[in-house]
Amino acid sequence: MRHPVLRLGLVTRWLLLLLLTAAATGMFLHLTAHGEVLTNPQAPLGIVSLELPLTAERAAAVIASWEGERRDTAVENIELDFLFLLLYPLALSVALAVLSEWRTTGWPALYAGMSWLALMMLPLDAMENLLMLQMLDETPSALTAAATTLLAAFKFLLLLAAFCLVIRALLRPVVLKLLGRELGQA
Repeated sequence: MRHPVLRLGLVTRWLLLLLLTAAATGMFLHLTAHGEVLTNPQAPLGIVSLELPLTAERAAAVIASWEGERRDTAVENIELDFLFLLLYPLALSVALAVLSEWRTTGWPALYAGMSWLALMMLPLDAMENLLMLQMLDETPSALTAAATTLLAAFKFLLLLAAFCLVIRALLRPVVLKLLGRELGQA
C-alpha cells in the first residue's frame, strides 16, 4: 500500500518532513534538558532507566532515587513524551516514505515497508509511558517492569532500524561515488 504522504506534491512532502523533523528534534532536546536531573547512579540513563528496568526491584530502585521534585520531573517528562511520541514516529515514517521513491536507496520496498512499521513506535511508546506512570504511582510489579522493558525494547529496535535506513539512504550515493561505482552496481 502506498504511503499517504506520497500523494502530496513534492514541495509539500519536503515541507512536512522538515516541519516534523524540526518539531521532533526540538522536543527531543527539550526532553533531554528537562530530564537531566533524573540521571544519577541508580538511573544512569535518566528516564530511559525506567523505560528498561527489566525487574520490579530495578524499577523500584530507579524510582526511589527520584525523591521529591525529581519524581515530579519524571512524571512531567513522561507527560511531555506523549507529545513527542506523536512527532518522531511521523517524522521517521514520512522520511522513509519519501526515501522509498529515491532510486539511490536500492531497496525501495524495504523503505516503503519500514515507513509503515515506524508508525508502530507510537502505540508502543504510549503503552510504555502509561506503564511508567503506573510504576511511579504504585509499587512496580514484575509484570509492569517486564512489559515496560519489552515495549521499550521493541520501540528502540524500530527506532534504530528506521534511523539506520535513513542514514544509509543519505550516505549511499556518497559512498558509491567514493568507491568509484555507479548507482545500480553491486
